[in-house]
Amino acid sequence: MIKILLLAILFYSCENKEEVLNKGKSVYLPPSFFEDKVDPCSSKDFNILIKNRCELHKIKSSYLKNKKEFFETPFSKELHISLAKHYPIDLFYFLDQKGFLDRLDHEHLFSEGIKGQNSELIHFLMEKKESLYVLLFNDLNYSKMKFIDEFIKRGTLSASKMVQTENGVEFPLLWLAKTSYKNFNYSDQELFKELVRLIMSKVTNNLQWEFEDKKSNNLLHLCAKSDNDYLAAEVIEKFPYLLRQLNSKGRTPIHISLYNNAEFFYETVKDRFQAQDLLIEDYFQESPLELMVKFSRLKFLKLAFDNEQQELLRTHRDSRGRNLLHLATIYGKVRMAFELARIGVNPKEKDLLGRDAEYFATEGAKRYPFMGKNFEKLLRLFKIVKEHGHDTLSDDDADALLKG
Repeated sequence: MIKILLLAILFYSCENKEEVLNKGKSVYLPPSFFEDKVDPCSSKDFNILIKNRCELHKIKSSYLKNKKEFFETPFSKELHISLAKHYPIDLFYFLDQKGFLDRLDHEHLFSEGIKGQNSELIHFLMEKKESLYVLLFNDLNYSKMKFIDEFIKRGTLSASKMVQTENGVEFPLLWLAKTSYKNFNYSDQELFKELVRLIMSKVTNNLQWEFEDKKSNNLLHLCAKSDNDYLAAEVIEKFPYLLRQLNSKGRTPIHISLYNNAEFFYETVKDRFQAQDLLIEDYFQESPLELMVKFSRLKFLKLAFDNEQQELLRTHRDSRGRNLLHLATIYGKVRMAFELARIGVNPKEKDLLGRDAEYFATEGAKRYPFMGKNFEKLLRLFKIVKEHGHDTLSDDDADALLKG
């Protein structure tokens, strides 16, 4: 106790208070140590108050004292994050009452509210600016889907909004179609499906389904791109004609499914189109059937075969008279060529210039030496078919050919 009193007397009697005794040694303290500390919650600057998470009553008190200066500083990005994370809805009512809410970036605040699952803030902002709902559909996740589900059920978000454009912005159902929901975990997938069922049960006007994105892709084009079979099944049940609509490149949703290897989508819609739909050429003169071969979509081929379209596979010719086996050979697709040969596509048939599959394999080996092994395997395949017929081809033959 005596030591403490002596240190106190020494401290207050010392002219240079930047030096004090500490166990008999002199310790340097910066001048700021001796300055009076300022309470940040008494600041005139709204940004500083929010940054320091000052209580609401202190914010209101500061506003009453400094009305003119209170909102002079521009609102920062960090301020929006802090507002959405740490403040009750009462603060936003206060800002709105004083006429300062419009100075905030509503979209940024809305996005931060979604991240923080701030339901009260999201509802409040939706009431102030309904067009913000479009942000819920971009890059869908569990939180956003929960809000959409809640808003539709509460009537905050009308079903008609699902198919409306807002200042040229794509309507929300297109974003649902773009969603690769199979990348979600199980619970998120189930919520997505529930959301799709809910929206589809409320939208009934056929004319609304004519809406497309900027590249003339309709809902089924986008479902094919994302392999979104669930929404595709709901849409095609009511509006099967969308399956034959062309986008800006002359492609149907079937074209798009082949470009993107959308197996689930293709399997969902395969019973809804006819064989002739596989022959529709886009503006680049490519049909779905030819794309099937070009990209070696073996599962699509099997689905077509199982769908009693094998005769089409055997007899199809492109504008140059080439059959599907010719095309598979040109692209060097060994397994695809094997499956086509097994179905009965004839390698000895000739195109309009008198060339057969063997010719294309021989020329391919000369032009593309880096694919030489593929063309050698194709020549072996044609020899087997020539000597033993296509009926003898088996899975063991395919494995031997691919390994050889």
